Amino acid sequence: TATISDLQDGASECLSVNLSGVTGFAQSYNATTGTLTITGSASYWDYTTVLDTLQYTNSSTNPNSQNPAHNTRSIAIVVSDGQKSSSTATASLTVVPQDNAPVVSGVGNVSTAFTEGGGAVSLGTALAGLNVSDIDNTTLSSATATIGNLLDGASESLAVAVGSSGLTASYNSSTGVLTLSGSASLATYRSVLQTLTYNNTSGTPNTTARQ
Repeated sequence: TATISDLQDGASECLSVNLSGVTGFAQSYNATTGTLTITGSASYWDYTTVLDTLQYTNSSTNPNSQNPAHNTRSIAIVVSDGQKSSSTATASLTVVPQDNAPVVSGVGNVSTAFTEGGGAVSLGTALAGLNVSDIDNTTLSSATATIGNLLDGASESLAVAVGSSGLTASYNSSTGVLTLSGSASLATYRSVLQTLTYNNTSGTPNTTARQ
């Protein structure tokens, strides 16, 4: 058997061996106990060959490894001749997390009308269902909103109400990009983004829909 002694991510963690090229072996993994069982009557050399292919996988997108006390896994290996079991051999590995990108969802396909000379219009209806999530972070450091087809140049603009959020907003009229910056919670970024407005001061605005 090979067992993950300090199972941290439950069924996301797995042990397996490569049985291709060998005969008489079978393997089964118990996700509850973290134990891989290899069975079959074979020579010492065949078992050595099989155990040399032992591999660990973890399918969690947020593995329990941020805490240094939890980022190491110990794999305990025990073999048996059918009568007695060996002492335990231990292998260790370190789980290195990867930063997962935040996800923006829930933006409605709602058309908002802008009237020339009528002042800024809110995009709040389209953003009512906005959701900002990040599986491995509780805060964000920046966000952008962009006019994808800037047709009236510096006459067009985007703005938000930052209020007491602690965020800073800046708009680049050359690129049509509004940038929010500052460390704040996901909920704070969501709330500020939902105040997004569009304005166009051109006397002859291009009527093509903006995206």
